[in-house]
Amino acid sequence: MEHKDKKFSFLYKVLIFCSLAIGVGFFSGAVVYYIFLDESITDIAHYKIPGKIIDDEKIIDDEKIISSQNTQTSNAPYIEKKSIVKPQAQYTTVQEQQNLPSVSSPVKPAKPEKLLWEKNAVAFQPDSQKAMVAVIIDDMGLNYKATKEIIELKAPLTLSFLPYANRLKEQVYWAQEKGHELLVHVPMEPFAESQDPGPNMLSTRLSDEEFSRRLNWDLAQFSGFVGINNHMGSKVTADKYAMVAVMKELKSRGLIFVDSLTTPKSVTKHAAAEYDVPHLSRDVFIDYEDTAEAIASSFAKIEKIAAQTGRVVAIGHPRPLTIQALKNWLETIDQKNIQLVPISVLVPKKHNNKYNKKD
Repeated sequence: MEHKDKKFSFLYKVLIFCSLAIGVGFFSGAVVYYIFLDESITDIAHYKIPGKIIDDEKIIDDEKIISSQNTQTSNAPYIEKKSIVKPQAQYTTVQEQQNLPSVSSPVKPAKPEKLLWEKNAVAFQPDSQKAMVAVIIDDMGLNYKATKEIIELKAPLTLSFLPYANRLKEQVYWAQEKGHELLVHVPMEPFAESQDPGPNMLSTRLSDEEFSRRLNWDLAQFSGFVGINNHMGSKVTADKYAMVAVMKELKSRGLIFVDSLTTPKSVTKHAAAEYDVPHLSRDVFIDYEDTAEAIASSFAKIEKIAAQTGRVVAIGHPRPLTIQALKNWLETIDQKNIQLVPISVLVPKKHNNKYNKKD
């Protein structure tokens, strides 16, 4: 009996030992599985889990853990990466990605902003095969009936309105509706003291402040004009100091100057060039003498100059003989290889982006 108890006690101890050994073995296996095989671990020896992003690259196939077959001294397993490719590019170049033009592609310069005279110019495309004649009618607005008759003539004439005329905005509106181009007929001091250009005239005797105030007043009475020309003004247009003041203002506003040439001593061209202001000068006075014969002779002179140079600036006034002669002449110009153009078309090429696109 005692022998059997000892035998049973020995078997019992063996059984307990085996149970403990088996338990330890299972526990060790679980630990190994948890550390090396469980996919929930997110970082093993600095590697990412399968299916995740590695250095912005995508693993196509699952990674496999295999036993080390090299001669490394470390017993830790390593991960074999099957195929790694970069994600498909959304842009072909850095420039496209940044929405910028390629360096190799020439960048077109931005178009310069239009000056005021270009914005206000009548839309007109001249015929390069015909001579161009711009007809300016001065003193517009004073005689309401005569102004209306001029406005009803063939367009585009260039109509120069006096800033102190009555019902000015109404008359200007009609002129624009009929397709005519506009100037401001700025009153300026003449050499002859007996002549009166009218209120707010520019004078060489004014202070700088008063000169500027009057010029700004003249330019504020209506809108839509491309520039100015002088009403009388032989003394002012011959004065360099006065004309520099005028050109500075025109430059700041983006306007042109047309010299009526009431004196051979005019310095307007030089002053305009100094401040890069578009400048034109009168070629023919249509009604320098208010007679039918003199006016007819003036139109003949216009045609002669047009044939020689291809461009003419003519100036007339809203007088009965001039209105009738102008109306008759405009009906014949198509047969004379002449076209009526607004004054803006004759602006020198270096200034005229609107009509000289190739220059």
